[in-house]
Amino acid sequence: MAGRGKKATGYAFPDPLPAGEVLKDFTKREWKIGASIGKGGFGEIYDVTCNNDPSKSKKPLYIAKIEPKENGPLFVEKTFYMKVAKEETIEKWIKDKKLKYLGVPKYISSGTHEYKATKYRFLITEKFGEDLYKIFLAHKKSIPLSTVLQISIQLINILEYLHANGFVHRDIKGTNILVGQPNCVENQVFLIDYGLATRLVTEKEFKPNPKQAHDGTIEYCSRDAHHGVASRRGDFEMLGYNILEWLGNPLPWVNIKAKPAVHAAKNKFMDEIPESLKNLPNVPDVIVQYFNLVSIMTHYEEPNYDLIRDLFSTELKALKVKDNRGFVFDSDTPVKKKKATEKRVLNTSKDSNNSAKENDDKPRRGRKVKKIAKDDTSQSADEVSVESQNHTPARKPRKKKSISPSKKWTNCPTMVASGVARPGTYVKRK
Repeated sequence: MAGRGKKATGYAFPDPLPAGEVLKDFTKREWKIGASIGKGGFGEIYDVTCNNDPSKSKKPLYIAKIEPKENGPLFVEKTFYMKVAKEETIEKWIKDKKLKYLGVPKYISSGTHEYKATKYRFLITEKFGEDLYKIFLAHKKSIPLSTVLQISIQLINILEYLHANGFVHRDIKGTNILVGQPNCVENQVFLIDYGLATRLVTEKEFKPNPKQAHDGTIEYCSRDAHHGVASRRGDFEMLGYNILEWLGNPLPWVNIKAKPAVHAAKNKFMDEIPESLKNLPNVPDVIVQYFNLVSIMTHYEEPNYDLIRDLFSTELKALKVKDNRGFVFDSDTPVKKKKATEKRVLNTSKDSNNSAKENDDKPRRGRKVKKIAKDDTSQSADEVSVESQNHTPARKPRKKKSISPSKKWTNCPTMVASGVARPGTYVKRK
């Protein structure tokens, strides 16, 4: 145990394991540890590759979460995965619900490992992309409403699956939401970290549990979580707080440190919907409706998943966002490819644009040009620029050569010899 620190929660930090160390799971498969890719709630996370993988993929497709064996959260998470996240269970749900994906990572493997006389527990799951909180920070702490709604619908699908299997997540936040791997399921989010997942409460009597009070991330945990009660409405309340933040709204209690004071601020906030939401800078009506629905849920009832999904889907249709459109984090309007003519105008140099303007008033051979008055907005400037470029330039009139009197037709030798003054006219020879 020497050399390990302790977290504020009392759980031990794991000693880092060296790259190349081989883990052997309960089915005797071997997993080779690669680089550390970060720390989870209670342990280290590594890239791993399966030595028995017939595909021999060089790209890490899996991760291993490793903790000292005496730590509790990874045991809880492993139990959750083995009960709820088996591949056949998830695939059956996807088929029954007619979904494309379900953002619950599949259980791959687990086991124990010993290194330098210290025993570890490990869990192998699928590997995904970047977490949503990093994306949020990279885009000036704001995500467009359309993308927030798309992500929220996917998270509601996940919550419905968890709740149907008797669990609540209790730690919904951006760092626990990963975007799928590029070129695979890049427009799907996956909810990870089930170290706080627990059996949901369905009893009508509300029974606070002081031992689990305030569990979770204090900024986002629900009022029920502050009481130590695991409820379905608690997961939806946490999702709502995240939605507000993703839309660029600072949570009213973000600078409060004391947990009871945060709990009190949330009670006041949820008791005064929609008045509380008016004080935030960016809360569209659809989110006000969402919080109204959450605020009237009881702690034991099953949420109306379809109603909330329809609420968000209707708003997406109003925003003219198609279901198959990918996530857009910069703006609500995806970038469209420019037409060839538009590209040609944009790439034209300043000098050529000026010459086009100078030629606008000149006649065009074989084509009439409609002049546009200054106050006429029926034709855009780009159209004028493109049209002027496509016109055939006018030919300059030829200059007439001046002929001296000595060289005129009537004085030339041919005329004198033939007696022709001009076509059809004859003169007498001298």
